[in-house]
Amino acid sequence: MPDDLRAFVERMSAGFGVPEEGCQVLADVLVSADEAGVPSHGVARLPFYLGRVRQGLINPSSVGIVVARSGATALLDGLNGLGPVVAAHAADRACTLAEEHGVGWVGVRGSNHFGIAAWYAEKMARRRLIGIASTNSPPAIAPWGGNQPMYGTNPVAFAFPTRGEPVVVDLSSSVTARGRILQAARDGRAIPEGWALDREGNQTTDPAAALTGSLLPMGGPKGAALALVVEVFTAVLTGATFGEPSPPNDPTWPQPYDTGHLLIALDPDTFVGRESFLDRMDRLLQGARTNLRVSKGHDPEVHAGEPHLPGEGRRARREQARRLGIVLEGSTVDALDHLAQEAGVDRLQALAVQETQDC
Repeated sequence: MPDDLRAFVERMSAGFGVPEEGCQVLADVLVSADEAGVPSHGVARLPFYLGRVRQGLINPSSVGIVVARSGATALLDGLNGLGPVVAAHAADRACTLAEEHGVGWVGVRGSNHFGIAAWYAEKMARRRLIGIASTNSPPAIAPWGGNQPMYGTNPVAFAFPTRGEPVVVDLSSSVTARGRILQAARDGRAIPEGWALDREGNQTTDPAAALTGSLLPMGGPKGAALALVVEVFTAVLTGATFGEPSPPNDPTWPQPYDTGHLLIALDPDTFVGRESFLDRMDRLLQGARTNLRVSKGHDPEVHAGEPHLPGEGRRARREQARRLGIVLEGSTVDALDHLAQEAGVDRLQALAVQETQDC
């Protein structure tokens, strides 16, 4: 079950020297991705994160430090800490600034892959603030019309508080996240057409060729433009590294990834007022939910036959995971078991067998 998987990740992380609070954040970020049906950013990433900790290429204790501050803005240097831990700290600081100034804008450099962007935006929304989270990543998308990777897949997530669950929008600048291609390569599966190009600029269904080529941007030139915008805000503006090729999932890559993030929090109370904002969100969402039914040709993922809002599919998958558990790929379980042996904790397969016996 998800809580058991969180506890497993916490024990594993502690075995590699991650402090208790960092273990909790890391576990929640990764398991939340698996719950939401995004296994490319879930616990499958843990061997990469902890592999770099083992190699001395990530500082497991760092939460970052403020290196510049002016009014409602701050710049953090992550000091090569774990991406989820550094980004969570930055999101908290953005919330504090927003509660003081109406807006909090926190840039981060010197960090690492931070997992699923929606987690940070939703974290801010649960403090009754509008949350925006984005990050850059190793070059994967070519400028529109080119075939040499220059921009990262560069996701951006938005979360809006409501009187119920936040509305969460999480977008990758590419047609798909590179993590899904990495997962396909690990599992020996082809990828769909329209996801990527090989080095020569030809469309490919081979994940290995895609990883040495480039990913296609979401929406063609619009996605490439969005990738550029995120690159500016998360890397050019913060001083993080951009445009330099590096293996996206290699725990032995000898240099820091120096990833950049941007965390923004907005307080609706500074604009129309918090209660008025929530009333207006209710009206907007009610209008969306009573809109025309989705045609037969659509696949709305949730509530077949009626429109759904961004994030509802993710929420439904999360609720199902909490009822029925999370199914992990065999390659992910094998990698985690190998890591567990190194960390000196019970293997995931052994825990699963024990849980079955207890039922």
